[in-house]
Amino acid sequence: MLKQVVRWAVMTMLASSVTGGVMAAEAKPVGKMIELKGEVVSPEQVVLPPNAKILVRLDDVSLMDAPAVTIAQQTIDTKGKSLPTPFALKYAKKKLQARNQYALTARIEVDGKLLFINTTSHPVDPLSPPASSPIEVEKVQ
Repeated sequence: MLKQVVRWAVMTMLASSVTGGVMAAEAKPVGKMIELKGEVVSPEQVVLPPNAKILVRLDDVSLMDAPAVTIAQQTIDTKGKSLPTPFALKYAKKKLQARNQYALTARIEVDGKLLFINTTSHPVDPLSPPASSPIEVEKVQ
C-alpha cells in the first residue's frame, strides 16, 4: 500500500512540474468502458497543414526493457485547423492492471513525417487522472 501511495505521489509531482504546451485529461466511466478526454496544445501558436494527423495514445509503460503496450489510441485529422485539438480515448477497464504504470503520448505527423512530439513523460492513472495533466509538445528540429 505504501509503495502505491509513494508511486502516485511521484507521478503527481512529475505531471505537475511540466510547463509549456499542455494536454489536459479527465476520465469518465461509460458503462464498462472508460473515456479519457483532453486536448493537445502547442506551446506556440501553430496552424497545422491540411493533411496533418495527431496521434494520441494511452500506453502501459510498466516494463523498462520492453516496448510500451498501447491500451487506447486516437488518430485525428486536423484539416488545417490550429491547436488546441480535443481528443477522447475509450478503453475497457479490464485492460488495466492496478499495479501497472500508464502514460499519455501525443505526436503530430504530416505524410508520415514527425512535426511535434511530447518530450517528457506524462504519467497518468487511467482510472482517476487529475482534472488537468500538462505535457509539453515540442516541434521536432
